Amino acid sequence: SYSWNTGSINSSISVNQSGIYTVTATNAEGCSASTSTTVTVNPLPTITIGGNTTICQGSSTTLTASGADSYSWSTGENTASVNISSFGVYTVTGTSAEGCSNTADVTVLVSQLPVITITGETDFCAGESTTLTANGGETYMWNDGTTDAEFTVNMAGTYQVIGYNAAGCYSMESVTVNQWQPASSAFAITTNEDCYEWNGQSYCQTGDYTQTFQTIHGCDSVVTLHLTIETGIDNYAMNVNMNIYPNPTSDVVNVQLTMNNEQSNNVEIQLFDMFGKMLDVVEKQNFASLQTTKIDMSPYANGVYFIKAVSEGNVLAVRKVVKNR
Repeated sequence: SYSWNTGSINSSISVNQSGIYTVTATNAEGCSASTSTTVTVNPLPTITIGGNTTICQGSSTTLTASGADSYSWSTGENTASVNISSFGVYTVTGTSAEGCSNTADVTVLVSQLPVITITGETDFCAGESTTLTANGGETYMWNDGTTDAEFTVNMAGTYQVIGYNAAGCYSMESVTVNQWQPASSAFAITTNEDCYEWNGQSYCQTGDYTQTFQTIHGCDSVVTLHLTIETGIDNYAMNVNMNIYPNPTSDVVNVQLTMNNEQSNNVEIQLFDMFGKMLDVVEKQNFASLQTTKIDMSPYANGVYFIKAVSEGNVLAVRKVVKNR
């Protein structure tokens, strides 16, 4: 039989505290003997994990375990530190020199990068400005240090902004801004009609006239007309009548001259745009009265054009034609 100092009379006892444990054993003849053993209960190691637990997409973090003598990670690595670049729960088991083990775990979150866009007019005229607006982030930093979402610029160039989300992750976006100068041009028209019509306005005296249009970028385009009215002078003494049809036209326009001498040598039928640029020339060595010349206007944009008949330096006639698809 057995008798332990814990009060147990079993041959085996279970202990979980440090101390000296003594047992007295008695045989069948009633003789007894005692023995003791010392039990030491070593503490479990306290395992901690350090490192950033929230990372940005495309980056990584280093997790470092401490509190033990050796480590084993759920990733299969047996080092104190591991490099992590994806979302998940990571567990480490730490073992002390006495062979006692404990575990700790940590969840690593991966934050998506913000999608940064820039809105606003990227074309503006000289003397004006444009406002660019960053979108998609929580905070912003422009390349000049401005931290507002809106950024006003008055010079051409490339502008960059970094946008941060709540997790501190960032993306960069850039935009190129163009500054356009106002345009100016001039053209000359000589007519034998009493008045010349230009863009809905009638001009009935020789002189210089200006109108303001918009360029394709919205800036002012000042166009000057140098107008010469030659009604009644020798250049038009030939009593020439020009008939144009169809007018308006969508593709081909027919030009027919009626002349008092039935025929004129070296006649040119010239096509001009409203800015005075010559677009086409049809040459005729001899141009008989009522003869028809065709001009293909299908390649040109809708608008107002002018057809001029010229013979040996003399302007025979000028007519307006409208192109309308």
